[in-house]
Amino acid sequence: MHRIMASIDFGTDSIKLVVGEMYRNKLNILAALYEPIMGMEDGLIINDVSFRESLKKIISRADEIIGIPIKQVIITIPPKDLEFSVINGEIKVENPNNIVSGSDVSKVFKEALKGKIKEGREYVNLLPTSFTVDDGRKVRDPKNLVSQTLAARGILITAPKANIYPILIALEKLGVEVLDISLSSIGDFYEYKIDDMKDTSGIIINIGHVSTDISLFNKGILTNTVSINVGARNVDSDLMYIYKIDEGRAREIKETLALSSTKNAKESHAIEVDTKYGDRLIINQLDVSKITQSRIEEILNLCKKQINILTKKEISYIIITGGLTENRDFRLVLNKIFRDKAMVGRVSELGVRHNRYSSAVGLIKYYDDKSRLKDKEYSIFSIEEQQVLGGYDLDDENNSSIVKLFRSFFG
Repeated sequence: MHRIMASIDFGTDSIKLVVGEMYRNKLNILAALYEPIMGMEDGLIINDVSFRESLKKIISRADEIIGIPIKQVIITIPPKDLEFSVINGEIKVENPNNIVSGSDVSKVFKEALKGKIKEGREYVNLLPTSFTVDDGRKVRDPKNLVSQTLAARGILITAPKANIYPILIALEKLGVEVLDISLSSIGDFYEYKIDDMKDTSGIIINIGHVSTDISLFNKGILTNTVSINVGARNVDSDLMYIYKIDEGRAREIKETLALSSTKNAKESHAIEVDTKYGDRLIINQLDVSKITQSRIEEILNLCKKQINILTKKEISYIIITGGLTENRDFRLVLNKIFRDKAMVGRVSELGVRHNRYSSAVGLIKYYDDKSRLKDKEYSIFSIEEQQVLGGYDLDDENNSSIVKLFRSFFG
């Protein structure tokens, strides 16, 4: 079976939807869409109708691109009021010859979760830190080992039901089933992870439109996340206030004229704009970059303070992502604040090379990894639907769904 999944990432001002196929341990992007979000504020739905219309619009666009209705998704939820706790579970391995299977992994997870979720809260993630077999060995993947018992230890993440259920209900009303729930920071980790990150501690920062999330990972496991109420919108607000322009024009200037640093900004590079009061202004790149740099420095310095609060351990990596990191010369400001201790993450998959999609893309990789641990195969499309999508012999492993899409582009 070809492993095809759709993920939806709910940001503070937009929805990102990605459909991808895991093929030979690589992710092929079949669709990547971005849509402004309506009816949600501070991670909570404030207008059901508007929120559902935003969802309907982006899902319909994806259906049109793929050619098959998307009926199943995995989603992120806003990291609001999360609780982290360590849980343990143990089961007897009852398979022939006591060989641990993927079903045993699922069983020990269920055992570990019994009675651990508080009233009014809902399961978001269970991140396994280790499995223990009979001889006391701690392993990351116990499958195919011989053991009479299997114990598991992990980090349980829960959120208030009130934060999750309205999103699930909105998708259900559109005929879309949610297969799994996760956090955007976990998607970011899986998008940017390298082998060294499995054995070290690090930070991933996602600068969103309204807020910025700072997440602490220890040996590949999310152990804490905090949000600060500053983001790309603050840059827009500065430009709106200083130049007396509307939000759309401010965002356009930020993305096309302004640089994140004044180092390469040119006073001779200028544009004319009309203010909200009908006046005509000439704005040059140097002046607007001073405003942009000042706000980005503030955001990064606030992140730096939060990192010191989150942990006193040695940090091996700091990765910054989010749409604002796409602004030109962002790396120059990052190096000024963090020296050589931080880097800008880069989404490199063909067809989705923008950091606003990092969480949605990484979420598919996370779900693939989770499914492999449980020995489960998945696809949001049936065999018959895959055949319609691919137009190829499904028994031929050299064929991938993305091949059909390229063929359709080039006839």
